[in-house]
Amino acid sequence: MTIKQQGGVFGRNPTFNDVTIEGTLTFDGDVDINSDLQVDGELIVNRTAAGFGTAIEIKNKGASAGELAIDAGYLTIGKGDVGILFQDGGNAIQPRDVVGLTNSNGLIDLGVTGARFKNLFLAENVVVGSGYGIDFSATAGAGTSELLDDYEEGTFTVTTASDATGTLSLESGSYTKIGNIVHIRLAFVVGTAFTSTRVGGLPYAVSPSSISGTSGAGIVAASWIQFYFDDDEQVSFASAPGAGATFRLSFAYQTA
Repeated sequence: MTIKQQGGVFGRNPTFNDVTIEGTLTFDGDVDINSDLQVDGELIVNRTAAGFGTAIEIKNKGASAGELAIDAGYLTIGKGDVGILFQDGGNAIQPRDVVGLTNSNGLIDLGVTGARFKNLFLAENVVVGSGYGIDFSATAGAGTSELLDDYEEGTFTVTTASDATGTLSLESGSYTKIGNIVHIRLAFVVGTAFTSTRVGGLPYAVSPSSISGTSGAGIVAASWIQFYFDDDEQVSFASAPGAGATFRLSFAYQTA
């Protein structure tokens, strides 16, 4: 049967076998289709019900397999609490609970073990939650952790130790933190004579289990640097540096 434009009016709840429509067909109620539906043009679904909710539900033998929903004026597709929302207002695709119409914050994985995506191409940054990072556990290793969970670059101010008198000038310090290893670069000039053999200001406290030293440089402890002297026969604390003494150091230490 072909329903032409300006065609006739059918009775209530008619049943047809094959129907061809030339033009626009508008329904004010439900449409039950028990076989294939083929659309060669546009299929426009206009949800007019108040609020937000399902626009199209897809079922498999009567059981819901997922749905397209209208959510805050945007299209959401998925099933249950696993869905994605296409937010053109914020230029974002975000995880969404299709039923509850709430954000699925930190609840949905992108790929699983044995069914992974390939390459990830980004124009900008990878942003992860605090305490998380890049997991290298898929590679062989015998370490206690294969999670790279921190990277940071910054500066700090070299200071005199709390028990010291004296001043510094031209002091500068920078650091790069990768995981729990802090790489330090610092320089300073002694302004007036010290009464101590250490300086402070390290950006992170030193892990007590990692205290170590390098000949001729210094021993790192707590959050300060203790200078010492090594003459190949014995190690002793260096004398307090006098005015004008210049120091340039680079070293690394482990933090908690």
